[in-house]
Amino acid sequence: MEVPTPLLLIVAQDSVLLHEEYDEARADRLAAQIRKDGMLKDPPIVGRLPQVSQLIELDGTNRLVALRRMGLDVALVQVVDYLDPALRLSSWYHIVQGRELGELLTAVRNTAGLSLEQVSREDADAALAQRTIIAYLSPSSEPDRAYAVSIDTDLPGQANALNAIVHLYKYAGGTPVRRISSEEAVSWPQHGPVGEGQAEGIMVAFPTYTPHEVAEMALSGKLLPSGVTRHLLPVRALGVSLPLEVLTRLATLEERNAALEQLIAERARAGRVRFYHEPTFVYDD
Repeated sequence: MEVPTPLLLIVAQDSVLLHEEYDEARADRLAAQIRKDGMLKDPPIVGRLPQVSQLIELDGTNRLVALRRMGLDVALVQVVDYLDPALRLSSWYHIVQGRELGELLTAVRNTAGLSLEQVSREDADAALAQRTIIAYLSPSSEPDRAYAVSIDTDLPGQANALNAIVHLYKYAGGTPVRRISSEEAVSWPQHGPVGEGQAEGIMVAFPTYTPHEVAEMALSGKLLPSGVTRHLLPVRALGVSLPLEVLTRLATLEERNAALEQLIAERARAGRVRFYHEPTFVYDD
């Protein structure tokens, strides 16, 4: 099977629209690490859509924000066709630990505009797929039970509502929120996100949006919560390690992209560009 070469470009930051919220602390840590390393290791992913002039950030919000905080108005990105049939869009679910179910349900009920209904998890999954609800909560103690969350609003309003839900537990302190894919959630809580003992808690499930819906929310300026959308790419570039001087020293995008092209060509000639056919685990990131 022929694998396409990743399209790497240096683009203006104002041509990229974020689609998800960023983490203030993580963006600051990344900025400090990038300064220390003197390079950007892994490029953020951005998508192109027909009739949309801007690029839509798909993965790497914190890296883009980190570069902006460093005063950089350009960024190295990997550009993908957002409508490529080989690109799959799914969702991450959150596992909330250290919170009482009743307390969290009360907080959801008290959030303006949200309605809560107890249903079976099977019905909740069906409603989420049909997009008649925007999320559901399911406790590991009773995994066949779910609490479906609905709201009568448009897509930007859904983004606001999902952020309101996530903020109820993400910034409440305690154990960090863990993520599992919507595919892994089928076997939850028998199999947790990270080994034995990590499955207990409350699973918060989210819908899978389409590329056009993600773009609509990004264009409206309404960001989804971080760690909800999951983009599975046909190919991803890692370890590019672009020296920061390419972004800071050269004046124009043309000069910067020429330097990037030369760097990639030199590494390819030296045998430093590798493609792994098999699934790969990375332990140093």
